[in-house]
This record gives sequence, structure tokens and C-alpha cells, in this order.
Amino acid sequence: MEISFRHFLQRHAMLFALAFLVIAASFTWRVALARSGELTVHVLNVGQGDAIFFSLPDGTQALIDGGPDASVLGELSEVMPPWDSSLDLVILTHPDADHVAGLLDVLNRYDVAVIAETGIRKETALSKSWDEAVLREGARVLVVDRPQRIKFGDVAALDLLWPQALRAGEVLDKPNEYAVVSRLVYGEISLLLTADIERWTEGQLVATVPEDLLQSDILKAAHHGSKTSSSEIFLNAVDPEVALISVGEGNRYGHPHASVLARFAQLGIPLVRTDEAGRITIHSDGRIFSVDKEY
Repeated sequence: MEISFRHFLQRHAMLFALAFLVIAASFTWRVALARSGELTVHVLNVGQGDAIFFSLPDGTQALIDGGPDASVLGELSEVMPPWDSSLDLVILTHPDADHVAGLLDVLNRYDVAVIAETGIRKETALSKSWDEAVLREGARVLVVDRPQRIKFGDVAALDLLWPQALRAGEVLDKPNEYAVVSRLVYGEISLLLTADIERWTEGQLVATVPEDLLQSDILKAAHHGSKTSSSEIFLNAVDPEVALISVGEGNRYGHPHASVLARFAQLGIPLVRTDEAGRITIHSDGRIFSVDKEY
């Protein structure tokens, strides 16, 4: 039985159209990535939790925390190429539910090369599920137990500033004070990421970290703007041009606290919040940076 080329095209027009759309979309993403030549950081809009994604011009992609649920997957699909199913680095700052729960979904969806964490545990089913997920993933595990630097080529680095001693295996009901604090550096621009640390840890950082490693252009404010964090001595030491708060709209904790908002205002530090702005995106060429809002 013979089928003419015209009939073949008619029968397979939909397949050709779909293939064209896939190729076109792929090309568009490649052009966008090639043109960027810059650091991009997204404070993902995951509600009451933390999830921060960054990408570098060399293609490196990393995720710090995963928020409270699977909504992180929808956010990642908005900021990563649709064909991409891998992450170079995932960091769990501490095993509270609003930081770790979404990472379980991330490990199910993505191939992860390196997982960094403190090794601190909580007596929860979620903490146990995380341990099991890490084993299944088969990624290299980096224990954050001292100050260390992860280098990304010649122009970018992630300085792990805290904790400064081995805590792996410890079981803590409230692990906030030993959450991973990191400082992302790209050229002349720096971003300090403080997880859920509180005043005690802020004081330890001010006392032990060299001034030039603590001062940062951008600060991701600690613990969703809780009154237990963002002390004046710490904010003065960091001296940021802008601060970002990852927080859920109308959350039951009253975050960010009015006293914290007043402190930022008193010090003249502008604030951008995910509950008001949606996903927050930072672009930088290594010399200057911009902060963009989703809405």
C-alpha cells in the first residue's frame, strides 16, 4: 500500500508541529541563557518557608532549602529550562518542615550532584524521610561543620560561614541556631543568606567572621522576619543595600514582626517581601545588581 508524501504530511502534521515547538522553545531558552552572562538569584514564592535558587553563567544551578511543600516544583519550572532535570548543589540549612519538606519533592524530581547539610536531626518523620531520600539520591554529601568555600570558576563562590563546628548526628528540637549561613559572591556583588538563625547566632557571626566576609550588598533576612532575629548589631555589621524576606501571606506567626520592620526602616534598609512581591529575582553582572518583583 502506497502513501503519498502529501498524505504522510497530513497524517503527521501534529507531530511535526509539536517537534517544531519543542525545538523553538529549546532555542529560545538557550538564547536567553547565552545572553544573560550574569548571576541570577530567585527567592522563590513558596509561602511560609524558604527556597532560594541561583544560576551562574557557566550553567551551575543550586537550590538552598525547598519550602514547606511541593509548590517549590512549580516555582522551579518557572526559572529553569523545561528540559533540565538536574541540580549541581542542594543545601538543607536545617531540618525544620518549612525548609526541608519541599526538598523531598525536589530529590524525587531532580538528579542532584552534591547535597550540603549540617547533619543535625529532629525527632520527626520528616527528618527521617529526608535521610532516606538522601541515601536514595546517591549524591555526594558535604557536611557543613566549619567555614569553607565552594568555588564556581574564577568569579563566583559560596562561602559557608556557619556552623563552625561538627554537629552531625545531634538531635535538636530547635535547630535554628545551627542552620547553615552562606554568602554568595559574584564579582563585586555579595548576598548573605541567613536561614532561620536568631540573635545568638547573629552575635556569634559578628564576633567570629571577618568584617569583609560578613558585609554584603544584599541580605536575605533571617527567620522570615521573626522578632527573634535581625538584631541591630547584626544589621549594622552586614550593612546591606537591600534586604529580602521570604514569608507567607497572612501567616499564623505574625511574620514579619512589626519591631523588625521598624528596625529596618530606622536603619534605612529597603525591604522586599515575597508575600507582597511574589518571586523576587536578583540579576547581577558582578558589578551592579537589580532586584525585580514578580508582581
